[in-house]
Amino acid sequence: LVRFVAGGVLMPVEGYEVEPENGYDIYTTLDINIQDIAERALMRKMMEKEALEGTCVVMEVATGKIKAMANLGRDSSGNYFETNNYALRTSEPGSTIKLIPLLTALDEQNKTIQDNIDIHGGKWNVKGRVVSDDHGGAASISLKQAFALSSNVAMSKLAYEYYNTQPEKYYAKMKSLHLTSKTGIELKEEFTPVVPNPKNKKSWNDQTLVSWGFGYALLVSPLQLLMVYNAVANNGKLMKPYLVNEIRSYGTVIQKNNPVVLNSAIASENTIRQLRECMEAVCTEGTARIAFQNSLYKVAGKTGTAKVNDGVFKYKDRVYQSSFAGYFPANNPKYSIIVTIKNKPGAAGYYASTVAAPVFKEIADHLFKYIEKPVWSQQLTANKDSFGYQFSGNRESVRLLANQFGWQGFGKSTGNWHQVVLSKQNISEKEISVMSGMVPNVVGMGLKDALFLLESAGYRVNITGKGRVVRQSIDGGTAVAKNKIIELNLN
Repeated sequence: LVRFVAGGVLMPVEGYEVEPENGYDIYTTLDINIQDIAERALMRKMMEKEALEGTCVVMEVATGKIKAMANLGRDSSGNYFETNNYALRTSEPGSTIKLIPLLTALDEQNKTIQDNIDIHGGKWNVKGRVVSDDHGGAASISLKQAFALSSNVAMSKLAYEYYNTQPEKYYAKMKSLHLTSKTGIELKEEFTPVVPNPKNKKSWNDQTLVSWGFGYALLVSPLQLLMVYNAVANNGKLMKPYLVNEIRSYGTVIQKNNPVVLNSAIASENTIRQLRECMEAVCTEGTARIAFQNSLYKVAGKTGTAKVNDGVFKYKDRVYQSSFAGYFPANNPKYSIIVTIKNKPGAAGYYASTVAAPVFKEIADHLFKYIEKPVWSQQLTANKDSFGYQFSGNRESVRLLANQFGWQGFGKSTGNWHQVVLSKQNISEKEISVMSGMVPNVVGMGLKDALFLLESAGYRVNITGKGRVVRQSIDGGTAVAKNKIIELNLN
């Protein structure tokens, strides 16, 4: 605080100075590698489609930890930036909401996925309104087929015919799935969902349940939908998504977040089993079959393509939002992912199966190699490699190798530099001596370690080749004055 004195001079007011203080350190749940994978996959598809905006969220199934949250928006010049957090913005979700009417039918109406439902050839007239299926269809199909083929008629009928006289029960199920409130993630820009309450006659009418059946007349965020799909992957356990692991002050943990269960069972075990079977059918015989036809692992999920009506665009503008929500590997889920992309007006290809599902697959393909560790054969015989049966490096590198390959007792001594040698199928380790005034032995090292050792010892280095060091012009252990040039040959 300052005050003006004579001559327009500013003088500090004593006692009103506030000293700056260091902020807290935030440790997030994000995995920088997964974040990079998600951003690149999303960017690639959005550039291909010249899409307006998009988001992708990767969640750890068992905990609710957010491992990646990518958001991209397009400016007037066609460039993409992280303009808004679209994962937290609400919109009409389209067919990804069809998991809810199927869940209620199985859990509360005693139906099974083998039961048939009349879809009237793909057109259903309900009180003067005609609900249509894109694919047309037979007179009736099973509930499993209806979900896999994304039948608007079937899912609307499941919501309307059972709950029309008791809509509060359907609303209660939505509430139990936390679709009527914010997720509570540690980000203040989260939008509040708009889900009409049957008790409010101003926002409720006879067609609301019909619209809910295929994802209209309500606004929810991609993150909310991902919570529900993640719960199916997690055997019915609904986890709160969170982004902050710890908050520290000068190294001291002042807040630690742990997984939070919001609903221990969103449905019965039998219902969850049937839902998972239907979601797998989407990817093997339904709307997403082409996107995952060559996949090395099973995927479970649901496509969703919705017309956008957001204040900027109207339904008549034919702007479509493409979404895919699901999890993998389907038999042992590790990650759940949702991808939502808003296409440009008049986009030629806007269906979720060709826009959102391929982004999901690209991310999943990258993550799958980290989930499924290779099983090494014990019968393999060693072939001589380019750096002569030895590896040299710092202790932490040796310890990393030892852990990966199951070598016992390696990298445990106090020396900073080690050499691992294979001789007659036996692996041995020895410390590399680094003495003042002596040239270090860097044969077998990577360039980073070799440069560090030699330059730290005061020598200058010339390099030819790539790979590991196979020869050094002055042997290790030789007493040589500092500033001498040492030539390194890499293989």
